[in-house]
Amino acid sequence: MTRYDVIVVGAGAAGSLVAERLGGHGRRVLVLEAGANAADPGQGEPDPLTTYVTASAKVPGSAYRPQPAAPWPEVTDVVGTDEAPGFRAAGHLLQNGPLPYASSYVRVNGGTGNVWTGLAPRMLPEDFDTEAFG
Repeated sequence: MTRYDVIVVGAGAAGSLVAERLGGHGRRVLVLEAGANAADPGQGEPDPLTTYVTASAKVPGSAYRPQPAAPWPEVTDVVGTDEAPGFRAAGHLLQNGPLPYASSYVRVNGGTGNVWTGLAPRMLPEDFDTEAFG
């Protein structure tokens, strides 16, 4: 069994930078990524432009093939109704709270470095409460 000093979950911009920095300092680092392994023939992403152009819906994740082993919510899964104001996600990520995160993400090597929709949720007063940590 191989032993690691650090396990980094996600090979996005932050995870990759942390893994590189720790590895540079002699730490044994394992990076876990839910996306397909591009080194495996037939498992990596085909040409993203072709995948996007041939997709039936042109949404942020359209350039990437869905991965059944690591599904992600797409913006087409996020819906709103007159009966239930706000958004609800009906796909992989179920969101039924009062303020659901009305966006999607992709699980691909590189994370949000590949797809970032520019969503920045509004901060609430309780987000700034530090008493519980003092």
